[in-house]
Formats: sequence, C-alpha cells, structure tokens
Amino acid sequence: MIFGRFVTAFGIGLALFGLLLDYILPSIEPGIGLPQLLIVALGTGLALVGWLLRRGEFRRRLIRDLRANLGKSALIALFTVVALEFGLTLVGYATYYPVEPPKTYLEIVDWFGCDAEMGCRYQVEAARSACEAGELAGLHCVFNSLGFADNDEFVASEDLAQRNRVLALGDSFTQGYSADVGYSFVATIEKMLPEIALWNLGIHGTSTNQALASFDGIAPIMQPHLTLLGFYVGNDFIGNRWAFDKRVTHNQGGRKIVRSMSLVLEGRWGRLYEVDAQTLLGYSHINVNPPPNELERLIGLTRLGAILLRSMDAVSPYFEGIKWHARVAATRDVFQQLHAATAAMESEFLVLLIPASEDHANAAPSKKFTTALNLMRELGIPHVNPYDALDADIDFNDGGSHWNNSGHGKVGMLLAECIDAFFAAGSLSACDQVVMP
Repeated sequence: MIFGRFVTAFGIGLALFGLLLDYILPSIEPGIGLPQLLIVALGTGLALVGWLLRRGEFRRRLIRDLRANLGKSALIALFTVVALEFGLTLVGYATYYPVEPPKTYLEIVDWFGCDAEMGCRYQVEAARSACEAGELAGLHCVFNSLGFADNDEFVASEDLAQRNRVLALGDSFTQGYSADVGYSFVATIEKMLPEIALWNLGIHGTSTNQALASFDGIAPIMQPHLTLLGFYVGNDFIGNRWAFDKRVTHNQGGRKIVRSMSLVLEGRWGRLYEVDAQTLLGYSHINVNPPPNELERLIGLTRLGAILLRSMDAVSPYFEGIKWHARVAATRDVFQQLHAATAAMESEFLVLLIPASEDHANAAPSKKFTTALNLMRELGIPHVNPYDALDADIDFNDGGSHWNNSGHGKVGMLLAECIDAFFAAGSLSACDQVVMP
C-alpha cells in the first residue's frame, strides 16, 4: 500500500515536472517538445501503475503472475535481445563505438605549454625553431622572453613607472592572429597613443581563465592603470568551463596538423570527464567523443546499445539549457575573480565584447552575445560593444570568424579614443562608447 502511494506521488510529480520544465529551465525553447511529452507520459504511466498497486487484488495477482512466469519472461527477453542484435548486425547497423579507435600519429608540441604561474604561453626557443620550420602557419612569430606575443619585454623600469600603463588580455583577437603585423587592434591603440605603455598578453585558443592566470603573473610587474580584456563570445563561454591546455601535432591526410585540445570534455548532460590526448584524437577521426566511462563503451559496442546512445544524442539538444547554465556559471565565476584581482591592483577593468561572425551575419546578435551583455551589467563591469561599428562584408576574413585589418583598425580606433579619454579624465565614463554599470 505504501509503495503504491509512493509510486503514484512520484509519477504525478514527474508529470508536473515535465509540464513545468519551461519555467524550471527558462533557457530551453518555449513550448512542449518531445522530451517534455515523454516525461509527462512516463509520469502519468507511473501514477497509473501506483494507483493499480494500491488495489489489493491487482497487487496479489501481479505478484502471483510474476512468480509463475519469471523464468519464461527472462528467457523470452534474452531471446528477443539476441535476435534483435543478430538482425541489426545482418542489416549492417553500425555500433556506436569501434572496438578500437583509429590510431594516429600524435605528440604534444614542445613550443607551447601552460603552468600555474602565468597560464599558457609559448616556449620561446622551441617556438622560434617551429617558426623557422614553418610549423606555426597563420601566427606571427613574435615572442618576448616570457613567451607572449609582444615585442616588449615585461620588466619594470623607471620609464614605465612614469607612463600611463595598460594591460591587454584575451585570445587570438587580442593577440592579433588574423591581422597583419602592426595592424591588430592592440597595435592600432599603440600607434594612436604612443605615449602609453601597453603590453599584449593575448594567447590564441584561450579563454578568460587564461586571462586571469596571466594577469596574476604579470600585473604585479606592470602595475596597470587600466586592464583591457577581449572577450570572444564564440568560444569563451565554453573555454571557461574547461581549459584548452594542450597543443598536439598529428598526421591528417599526409599533412602535419597542429591542434588545440582540451583533455576535459563535456558529456551529453553537462557532466565533465577527463580523457587522454591519444584517445581523444582517435575518436575525433570518427566524429564521436570518447566514452565517458567503461560501461558506456561496452554498451556502445552493441547494436542495441548504439540505438540507445543515438536516441540519447537525439534528445540531448533539448537539454542544452543545462550545459548552457553551467558554462555561464563558470564564466561568471572567473569574471568575478578577475574583477576582484584588478580591483586589488587598483586597476580599472574594461571588457571589449567581441561578437562572433554569425552575430553580424544574422539580423540580430546571438544568445551568446546578449548573455555576455547581460552578464557585464549583472557584475557591474564597464564594457565596450563594437557590434554597430563592424560590417560583416568588410571587416571579417573571408569564410572566417576573425577580423581582418579593417575590423581590427575600427576596434582599435574606438578603444584608443576611450583609453585617451580615460587617462585625461580619470574615469571610463568619459568615453561615450563605454557602457558603465
């Protein structure tokens, strides 16, 4: 009787959860979709079973029938599973995971590394050798002795102490990956404001967690009056949940390819798990993530298991809100830490929000970009939004997500005006382009 009541209550609760999912997880698409209908149906079914179990005669008959037919039911179920597996094999239905993932040539590159002291950066001598060998195609081979993409050495001096100082943090946009040498937005600021001291700590393929690490290592040397962070909405939300902390080389189609890799992955429902580089690269050649555990791998080696896992893949996009909330929470946390670190250093903090190329290709900014704007307002962080200053047809590389010289130049000029106004007035509010909290 008590068990029946419990099943009934659980079923009703599950059905209500399905109906109210839009309110519980407001980031999911509005309206009742297939996953919600399945949850409601499951809950309703459980409630019905619980109601039947509360009826004494039904419960006694059910227990009697189960005892009498348990062996037969198990045998029929086993035969059905074997027959289905055999039939799926005959028609060529593929397993989800291969018995062995493809073997590929792999080595961790020695010209790039990450540590707790300053985050990720180039290993100078090895990076220069890689440049000479043409292995860093697309990157400017400019490194100072600490491994950052800046011609200036990061050392304190009497001259530095007398100048207005700016520290630039970020990823490939800040580093100047897509611009010619001397045409990045950071270089544009330097050309327009030659009297200031500006250090570039941008490292491609990194996120705000890298900016925090490099700030902690370099800011005590430079003592910046202003800290400028380039936040790229195209990948920073993802990267702030786990670090892209490896550069590897592998053989792909006879060519030597260098890739950024994270050895921490996000599962279907947002749970993080670790893998090794060889396994990750092997599975990437068959366009599937490595299994998060041995049980799932074994299930994925069967055809029936493949149906289950592919069904889970089909349903998981409806629950992207769970992953998105985790990514935003991780980003919020690292921003709070960086904001506190700049305040402790008595440095003003300014964020440059970098829209993804699709933000300009579409009629309106994406969910990622609007979330970033809302996050800056929530945390009270001054920021610059260059969305209206950029043109999708003029300021982006052909077929790429990065700005070209024109895009970098526009953003650099905008920021130079704001930085000049900041040092003249002593407040970021002196620039009309800065959105103040």
